[in-house]
Amino acid sequence: DFTLLCKKLNYALKAVGKDLTAAVVSSGKQAYGVEEEVYQYFDWLNIMSYDGDYGPKELKHHAPYSMAVSNIEFWLKERKLPVEKCILGLPFYAKKGFGNYGYDYKRLLKEGASPYDDYWNGHFYNGLFTIGNKTKYALDKKLGGVMVWEMSHDTNDENSLFRKINEVVGRKK
Repeated sequence: DFTLLCKKLNYALKAVGKDLTAAVVSSGKQAYGVEEEVYQYFDWLNIMSYDGDYGPKELKHHAPYSMAVSNIEFWLKERKLPVEKCILGLPFYAKKGFGNYGYDYKRLLKEGASPYDDYWNGHFYNGLFTIGNKTKYALDKKLGGVMVWEMSHDTNDENSLFRKINEVVGRKK
């Protein structure tokens, strides 16, 4: 019983000052495996708004802005997830072709990709512009926040995606 497991995990974790979270699929029938009854036990759910090829077959794109909006609307409206428990997942890596993993963001830039684009040499990714817009969307929608996959994929310079997230969040204060 998943609900009972979540309830017991929540109480055990709260007793030691910890939160209960989960990373969940962004939409579709698998998302219905997380029943609404468990929301009360989770501090938040990380919506993995990536890894699904999105759009018409000829325009498949890895994690575009429109996919993030669609996924969040699905969880908020269809699945009735409380907005403060809804976390938007951001990818720091690319997909190449249909379903194949591409380079991480750091390697993309080393190889010649622009930090301002979302496509380079067969790789679809989220550059500074898209990450900034998704972060702004999460703030405007009053979501619980954003999370990333995978922090080691970022750069440590002016092209850092974390820096962009921080810049957008800092503007809203």
